[in-house]
Amino acid sequence: MILAANTQVVPFEAWRRAVQDQFQFGGTFTSAVLAICGLAVLILITTWLSNRQRNRIDQGVESKDPLRLYENLVARLELLPPQRTLLLRMAKDLNLSQPTVALLSESIYDRRISEWLEKHGPSEKQALRTEADILVKVRSRLFPSGSMGVIGSQSSTVSPRGSR
Repeated sequence: MILAANTQVVPFEAWRRAVQDQFQFGGTFTSAVLAICGLAVLILITTWLSNRQRNRIDQGVESKDPLRLYENLVARLELLPPQRTLLLRMAKDLNLSQPTVALLSESIYDRRISEWLEKHGPSEKQALRTEADILVKVRSRLFPSGSMGVIGSQSSTVSPRGSR
């Protein structure tokens, strides 16, 4: 070991006593305040990082749950609350494995709505008129250039689809 000419080698026992004397009485008031502030900053940073991670997960950027992905997509479509609720109810009623696919094209959307309306019995068809009207409005919002498809705004019932 090379030492400079003016340096002294402090024996371990002397160094240990110096450290023990420094911390034996708990330090000064300033060091206690700094320790508390440091702990508070650490808690704030940890909370911020945790919330940031939770928000990233909640955004559904890479959701592994198809229904949650569908819910996030429907929420971002700028639809009215009854329209969002109806789309979510339709997906849940049909037990779709990939409900988001229903929003990809007009034909798939029409097929899913047709299935959902057929699932309800004839006694419920009268009650479904309002909901069918809502689905027509949603369809025109999702596919502005398309035709009315299987559900018409006049009859609000399922009609056979012609060839396209």
